[in-house]
Amino acid sequence: MVGNKSPDYDNIRKRLVDVSRMLTTTKLDKATKDSLSDLAASKFLPKRLVGGGTTLLSRHDAYAIRDHARYGSAFEEHDILLDFSVEEVQIMNVMFTHIGVKRYYLSSLVIEKSTVEEDSEEDDSLTQQLQVKAYALYW
Repeated sequence: MVGNKSPDYDNIRKRLVDVSRMLTTTKLDKATKDSLSDLAASKFLPKRLVGGGTTLLSRHDAYAIRDHARYGSAFEEHDILLDFSVEEVQIMNVMFTHIGVKRYYLSSLVIEKSTVEEDSEEDDSLTQQLQVKAYALYW
């Protein structure tokens, strides 16, 4: 499918998700591992281009995998995300782990940084609400 002159990108994407769905319920035997290795050697990862259209990438190309909704939204217009939803990426985790591309997950590439301006004031009411909720999470 990926070797065709005019690949059907939507069908490739759908098939990858379908195969991944099957992999979540079965054990990876030698034949399956060999097939995944063959797949990983080709350009098979669909990336929707911001200007329109789709292209296929190899596992070694530059891209990011949308595994976090907020990060995915932030990088939507940067022409770097593969054409999979967060839900599809969760299904594809076994495949992505086996072919060695989990390092491209946005959650492992992005470092969150919070800052507070110097002239900011602490809101005692909000601080107390946060402390109560945080305590409940770790209790």
